[in-house]
Amino acid sequence: MLKTKMKQTLLVALLLSATLLLVFLFSYLRPDKHVLSLTDRVYLRSRGEIVIAGDESFPPFSFSKDKDISMGYEVDLINLLRTELAADIRFIQLPWSTALHKLASGEIDAVSGMRITPEREEKYHFTVSYLTSSHALIVPITTKDIANEKFDPLAFIRQNALAVQRSSATIETVAKLEGKRIVSTISPCEALSLLQGGHVPGWVENHQVALYFLRSLGLENDYLVIPLAETYGEYAIAFAPENKRLAAIFDHGLRHLIDEEQLLFLDKTWFGMVFPRPQMKPSPLFTWLSWGVLALLLAGLFMLTWNFLLRREVSQATSELQKERSLLLAQLKGTVLSFGSAIKEKDNYTGGHCQRVAHYAVETGREIGLTQEELFRLELAALLHDVGKIGIPDHILKKTGLYTDEEYEVMKKHPQRGAAVLMPLTPFSLAAESALFHHERWDGNRDCRFPGYPGQKSGADIPLFARIISIADAFDAMTSKRSYKKNITVKEAIVELRKNKGTQFDPQLVDVFCGVVQRDERWKKKQYPTATITM
Repeated sequence: MLKTKMKQTLLVALLLSATLLLVFLFSYLRPDKHVLSLTDRVYLRSRGEIVIAGDESFPPFSFSKDKDISMGYEVDLINLLRTELAADIRFIQLPWSTALHKLASGEIDAVSGMRITPEREEKYHFTVSYLTSSHALIVPITTKDIANEKFDPLAFIRQNALAVQRSSATIETVAKLEGKRIVSTISPCEALSLLQGGHVPGWVENHQVALYFLRSLGLENDYLVIPLAETYGEYAIAFAPENKRLAAIFDHGLRHLIDEEQLLFLDKTWFGMVFPRPQMKPSPLFTWLSWGVLALLLAGLFMLTWNFLLRREVSQATSELQKERSLLLAQLKGTVLSFGSAIKEKDNYTGGHCQRVAHYAVETGREIGLTQEELFRLELAALLHDVGKIGIPDHILKKTGLYTDEEYEVMKKHPQRGAAVLMPLTPFSLAAESALFHHERWDGNRDCRFPGYPGQKSGADIPLFARIISIADAFDAMTSKRSYKKNITVKEAIVELRKNKGTQFDPQLVDVFCGVVQRDERWKKKQYPTATITM
């Protein structure tokens, strides 16, 4: 009996010791704090002024309103780092090629806003990435084959001489696509000028940069911006090879800014939306010491100790995963609600329409057995399926009468516009393809009264979410009253859907959808449902 009590006492003492030691290690080495060490701060002071260069003509990332005023996302980012690191940092703006030359010669310490590529990683030390973007092809809306949806951006790049900014990651991307010829330009301004003047048939540029220039000049309705698949990349601050320690210190500061969500404000200020950030990885020293000490302690404990620690570890891991998921969902929710507000501001009917379509889509998805995560993604896709209408001119979008043929052709561009907005955002990849294909026909018919568009897919090749949203979209359009048409009853709408199953709509999904609507008691009471994001 005495030995048993001694063992229990020893067990409790070992558990308390292990707990205290782990608490100490966690407090001292906690990776998400990213607090600079004393030696790092001394090193920064000994370095004196740190010079970082940005592109002088790369709006909205880095540009000058005049010779004396530097502006842009990168400028604000460096200002945050100057405060975070309490360092003497001077930001200058140069032509991009000049900035790269000065970095190579050691005249400056770093360059901001550089896209990370394998080739560049061999030449520079990069911080953690703080922004994700993609490349895009910009062509006039009058370009051949745009109207009939046969346009292939990759084939266009390979067959034509296009304007591309020299010494940029964009020009490397075009080269990999085996473009026919590259018209090298000093800046995006020169590239756009060549495109406007008809000297080149197209322009390849960073997606956000292209949108910024077109919108700032009021040209967004004259050109189509087509994101290029598989060109997503991450942007970071690049340091010369001899500045490895300085790069690590700046990486520390950036990680802290990301953890504290201070970059979200820059996103909203310059881009109007929040971008996903890379997940921070724990330091190797923290991982090695924590698990090493824990393993040594567990070796001398009884099975009860092992089970206790295992349950504790699993509980902590589960809690962290839940926190990460909650953060991601909160970011997605904020982004979707921002899109929703923009849509409603543009056209009140479209905003309410998207809410109702989301409800029908989720109920149909639940009926066919989609998982909770799939239902969540389906709801996001449905809420955002008409986001491309933001780019449709008001006189067309809010027109009370029937569209002319020309107006209808412009209206038919909203799926591509929606996909262009959503495609750079990784969490919205399914939403992007749903926005692009939700007006396709099941039979692929292009010669009927209501042909599908953009006319790239048919049958089961149409993504599942797009097929579901297509039915819900048509149902709500038929049962909603508009200024230029009367609504029909739910029963009449169901008859119309079944009449078009196998031609316009997926026949199996039509039957499921109609069954869902017929069982919904809220329709009998005329309580039309709306959707909220399923968390």
